[in-house]
Amino acid sequence: MKKTLLLLPFLAVPFGSAHAALLVYEGFQYGADGDSLVGQPDASPGDVDATGLDGTWTDSFSNTEMFLKAGSLNFSDLATSGNHVGYESNSNQDVFNRGFSSSVTSTIASTGGAGGSLYFSFLFEKLQNNFGADHEGMAIMNGVLPAARWDGSNNPGAVGRHGFAVAAVGGSNLQAVAYDGTTGTRTVGVNALPISVVNGSSNTSTSNASVNLIVGEISFNTGTGGADVFRLYNVTDNGSLDASDLVLIDTIEGDVDESSLSTLNLTRQVNVNYDEVRVGTDLDLVLGIPEPSSLSLLALAGLGLLRRRR
Repeated sequence: MKKTLLLLPFLAVPFGSAHAALLVYEGFQYGADGDSLVGQPDASPGDVDATGLDGTWTDSFSNTEMFLKAGSLNFSDLATSGNHVGYESNSNQDVFNRGFSSSVTSTIASTGGAGGSLYFSFLFEKLQNNFGADHEGMAIMNGVLPAARWDGSNNPGAVGRHGFAVAAVGGSNLQAVAYDGTTGTRTVGVNALPISVVNGSSNTSTSNASVNLIVGEISFNTGTGGADVFRLYNVTDNGSLDASDLVLIDTIEGDVDESSLSTLNLTRQVNVNYDEVRVGTDLDLVLGIPEPSSLSLLALAGLGLLRRRR
């Protein structure tokens, strides 16, 4: 059963404690069906901005072919809200990006410095199979990616480029990628997360038939010689999400400067949909499972409303 993410404007409910926090939540809760993602959110009445992101979405390639689509992608009982985003053309290339807030970058830096873990998740659906998916990926980097594609010499390692990505590097399936900006090395996982294709040659709408919930886990400074360990997971849909649903796809290492991680990137050429981007310091929170303390606050808020009505 799908859950709807309930937003209570009258109650400020923390996403987590000082030791477990949902740092970023982007449910695309703004704009109208068919609007370009560029410049969103545009402060229209009723818009709800993302948590933990600054400014608006931009496209460094200026092709602006990512659009808001009505409703959320669905996966198991993941709590969702707002719209989703997708691509209506398989020409041109796009690198959509938006910066983290200063508090998020600071928390990531302190988490990494303490040898903690960072988690992220997002929904992904590939719509078209007329050529490979080596044009798409999601990345948490220290800036904007220079290219939309990931194959060959595109988005290579380079001195000064730090970050982690889930991207189609060698075909239509997604792999773990880590960038060590000190040595200029890009490490790509051997195993790939298989992606199914829906809608054949159609480039419109979404079927929710082959939506993947993809999870990344970054354990800072716990690998060989103090490198960071990056694990990529697929998630099985058994109707009720929890940590037991994660299927480990691959584990790689990269020495990333966590203090520089500042930007969320979504890239594409072929037709794909993205939705429900979460970044946090707790696995349950990026699976959309609220902490018990948050549930208690919500219950108290509901009790307060009942008392008011009486």
